[in-house]
Amino acid sequence: MDGRYLTIVLAFSVVLGFFAPAPAPSCGASSEIKHVILIVLDGVKPDTLVAANTPNIDNLVAEGSYTWNAVTVTPSITIAAIPSIFTGATPDVHKVTDWDGGIRAETIVEVFEEAGLSTAIIGQDPILGGYSATYCTGFYYRHEQYEYFTTIAIDWFTQHEPFFLTTYDPVPDLVAHEYGEQSDEYREAIEDADFQIGRIMNMLRELDVYEQTLIVITTDHGMTGSSHGSTLPTDMRIFSIFKGPRVKKGFEMENVVFTPDLGYAGHRIIDIAPTITVLAGLRTPANSEGRVIYQIFAETDPVFASVNRTEATGGSGDNLDYMVMVTNLTSKPENYKIEITSEKGWTVEFSPQRLTLEPGESGNVVIRVPIPDLKKSSEDTLLAKVVGTEASIELEFKAIGKPLETASEVPLLLPVTAVVFLGGVISALVYYRFRRGRR
Repeated sequence: MDGRYLTIVLAFSVVLGFFAPAPAPSCGASSEIKHVILIVLDGVKPDTLVAANTPNIDNLVAEGSYTWNAVTVTPSITIAAIPSIFTGATPDVHKVTDWDGGIRAETIVEVFEEAGLSTAIIGQDPILGGYSATYCTGFYYRHEQYEYFTTIAIDWFTQHEPFFLTTYDPVPDLVAHEYGEQSDEYREAIEDADFQIGRIMNMLRELDVYEQTLIVITTDHGMTGSSHGSTLPTDMRIFSIFKGPRVKKGFEMENVVFTPDLGYAGHRIIDIAPTITVLAGLRTPANSEGRVIYQIFAETDPVFASVNRTEATGGSGDNLDYMVMVTNLTSKPENYKIEITSEKGWTVEFSPQRLTLEPGESGNVVIRVPIPDLKKSSEDTLLAKVVGTEASIELEFKAIGKPLETASEVPLLLPVTAVVFLGGVISALVYYRFRRGRR
């Protein structure tokens, strides 16, 4: 290495974080998850569901992660909320206002199909991805609606075993509009839905894929009396259940997401789509505004960190700048503080000193190292830490180099220079006299 320059080499190690992996791009589905089943029950109030006799749903709750306190979109109606389940986008983004119209956001169906994974939409409108799905029944009314479509779903899955299957039950919502959400009829409709869910679970067990299937059950909105659509808590509060590989068992989600309508909640309805695709080992939908629900992930994987360059050179007085990029932060923003120390007291400047991020977001920290005026070859160790309650990331900087000559070294050279100069003058004079003497 040239002695006039200082080289800083960065090598970093990452300590395990609290939750699961960041949503890094993937070329294929998770090897642990062979199938994904999404079941949407229309208009099911969480408190009525909890009070009902639902042994199959209860079993999924015991084997998975759940919340009775998630929040839907506004307006709290089906045509706004179900597209949000499939896209992770709010109504302002997906812009679905008519089932005969179009959708402006990418669905999870398209994410799966892009990865070469077969999909089936049973009892749902093609607008939710049916135009790109392997199979789609569309939506239409039949006697014994959910039983009819559940039978189709079981038959199709048994014959073709698609990677992704979704079913939709409109009956609880229809019954609530007619009889009210306090009625026995409404509770019985929810219990009937549980029976049909049990049929699907039994099918998975018979095919020996139950343990390898990610199962997600949710609703689109709540119910107040015999209607919905307002911002009342009874309309806005929904539930979700996640069961399968990589998901915690028997875990009730903590209320960590602030919402204007419910205060702190377990998650938002727009968080369901990105969570499904990331659990499946794939990217999130392109227009998703939701965040992955990392708190339900069973495994502890690294919080990811990278730096925009691992080596830089500079002379005395130069500034070396680095961009440290941190992703997969999953705890509250105030938990992450930046600490940077120098073994020999070199000046280190960095900004920001705290990562003000929401869970699931990523952020950058700019680090500047002004190279001091070194009188001789020197080495320093700089340690940058991103520390928090649930993650600690360390980046180690090693600085080795020799700077340009400094002014303090110049006086040491003067005596030598003077002797050499005077010696040259004397030699010239002697030579001149010698030449004249020979004439």
